[in-house]
Amino acid sequence: NFRLVYLRSTLWAWSQITNGQGDMSPQEETQMIWTLMNQFVGSFVYMLILGKVVTILQNFDLGSAEFNLQRDMVSTFLRIRDVPPALRRRVHIYFDALWDKKRGMDEETVIKSLPSFLRHDLVW
Repeated sequence: NFRLVYLRSTLWAWSQITNGQGDMSPQEETQMIWTLMNQFVGSFVYMLILGKVVTILQNFDLGSAEFNLQRDMVSTFLRIRDVPPALRRRVHIYFDALWDKKRGMDEETVIKSLPSFLRHDLVW
């Protein structure tokens, strides 16, 4: 039966990928299908959790997260407006240079938070 052979080989391969054992305990076709479905769901949940952990770790640096959000909005704008690739690169290079120089700091916010006498000395 070709379907059973294909199912066994898929189960063996997926077992190798997910847990590395590959020793199949299910013997009947329904058991194999059930095992495969559980492995697929388990792998999906594992990837989902891992993705959330990575997102949480990336958001520890709020300045970087805000910059990435702004950069994503610019990329979307450039894509929607069908901007030529050379100009897109120049815009991305500008944002990268801006990040390297300021690291997410907003000069206006810093200056506005200073008392007027310090603001005056700093600006002028």
